[in-house]
Amino acid sequence: RKWKNAQCLTELSLKDAKQPTDTFLYTLSKGDMLARFTNVLLVSSAEDRYVPHHSARLQLCPEAMHDPRFGTAFVSMVHNILSPLQCSNLVHVDVSFLPLISTKLVHQLDQAIGRKAHIDFLEQQAFLQMFVQMYLSYLV
Repeated sequence: RKWKNAQCLTELSLKDAKQPTDTFLYTLSKGDMLARFTNVLLVSSAEDRYVPHHSARLQLCPEAMHDPRFGTAFVSMVHNILSPLQCSNLVHVDVSFLPLISTKLVHQLDQAIGRKAHIDFLEQQAFLQMFVQMYLSYLV
């Protein structure tokens, strides 16, 4: 797939409008759709370098808060998303994937750039089975 000109990458980087508060993701953050769920599980891995750990957990980090262009929007977005969840059960799940010892250069590269942890959430069948078993009560 070609991601170079993908609209979603423009939206995810908050570059689809001149002002961060006019972007699609900011507008989406003002909705209360997540509040319709009794349980909200935020699954993240510090090894995932595609999605910042704090972002996957809907938490702020000093870098994001003090970003001159997007800082105010980041703080508002996190507040917008979390505020309606006060009646929901919000659970942060931290996942650590054991490093794969591989002689294949492609696997080593995926691990080094954080891609492996990003896709392991969906590709590791053993992880998915364990996750469903451990959190089944949240999923039904």
